Amino acid sequence: MKKTLVAFLLALLSCSSMSPLYAQITAGATATPEVSPTPMDKKAWEGVLREKPEYQQKYQQLINSSVPKTAKATPTATPKPSDVTFPEVRSPQPKKTPQTEMRTKYPPEQVVVAEIGDMYKLTLKELWDMLPVAVSTKLREKSKDDPFLRLEVDRQETEAENDALRNWVLNKGLTAIAIQKGTTVTNEEVNAKYQQLQNMQGNATPGATVAVAVKQDTIQQELRAALILNKYIQSIVSKRFGDQDLAKIYARTPELFMQPPQIHAWQIFEEIRGELSDNEVRDLRGEFYKVWKRSTKNGGKDFEKVAAEVNPMIGQKRSSGDLGWVGDHSELAPELLEVLAKMKPGEVSQIIRVEGKSPSIMSGAIQGTSSKAPNNGSIQAKTGGSLHILKVVERQEAKGTTFDDFARQRVIESLIESYKNTVGPKELENAPFKITQNRL
Repeated sequence: MKKTLVAFLLALLSCSSMSPLYAQITAGATATPEVSPTPMDKKAWEGVLREKPEYQQKYQQLINSSVPKTAKATPTATPKPSDVTFPEVRSPQPKKTPQTEMRTKYPPEQVVVAEIGDMYKLTLKELWDMLPVAVSTKLREKSKDDPFLRLEVDRQETEAENDALRNWVLNKGLTAIAIQKGTTVTNEEVNAKYQQLQNMQGNATPGATVAVAVKQDTIQQELRAALILNKYIQSIVSKRFGDQDLAKIYARTPELFMQPPQIHAWQIFEEIRGELSDNEVRDLRGEFYKVWKRSTKNGGKDFEKVAAEVNPMIGQKRSSGDLGWVGDHSELAPELLEVLAKMKPGEVSQIIRVEGKSPSIMSGAIQGTSSKAPNNGSIQAKTGGSLHILKVVERQEAKGTTFDDFARQRVIESLIESYKNTVGPKELENAPFKITQNRL
């Protein structure tokens, strides 16, 4: 309180007739004051000059005359590099928004990022659970010591979050509209679709399946919503496009609706890093031959188990070796595709050597030439590359080469997706319920 009173009295004193600067201006004096006006004088005089414009010119003259004249420059020695100082550069910091503050203040399962009327609600935790890995673990670790890289990592993750959020709002919003318009599916339809998904995963071992604990009822709820949405849009498409229209769409670009021959395959592989000595080549030959012998036991029935045990690590998990469905346009090395094309379901290949660059484990992209090794383990490996053992699980012949039922369904699916992405957002604008969405 005392400090505030003192500051007020000083400000009042600077504006009073007792101020030397005030006396010089009102008396018409032009002598240079001994000292320049203090910051308090300048601030106080701003109000005075607004009321008395005739004093402005005299005040400016006093200010100019109080500035000392520039002295003659004297030559100085060139500073040494060690004497030069640079201003401190602060690391960029991400801007804080109400959304980011909310995300850091509350647990993610309590932060609601979107609502569709009173039917659907999405929390930040649920959004994170359905996100793919937007940024590699290695890049995120590296960004801890690099603030600029950290900003880029955050940008990529935020972009992935917003894309997933937009898709969720679009799908759930259209599903809510479909339900309100009377679209339903039976429990038999949901169970049949659920069983179909279970059969698709039947060939995969526990090591190949993503370890996510999802309850069966949660999966069936999501399946029911997806089937309702698909049924609703398909009814609209069917009214607008007859069989002749679908055939014309197919005829314009038939290659878009064909499915080339595919092979579901697994692999066991070993990367060859750098140059190997003769002893290392001999050791590698013996070890990988033992792996090949194990993979062919019992007609190859233990192949997936062996792959899960010996394949290289990807991050903190070991590669399962499941290549999925491989087609003509796969990124696998041509030599591996050539071997797969000649194999039958259940068959295990010989040891295959891919020379040159080591394979990209995540994408399967392998470059270089190869030479098939006989089953006695004779391997020539000195300059990098990789060793592979392949197994074919299932084959599918080409589909949709003519306008058959498969091609017809593919055309309908493309129209459903097109309708959802073009007409869907306009439907949401006129939805009979409230939609809230918080951009992240």
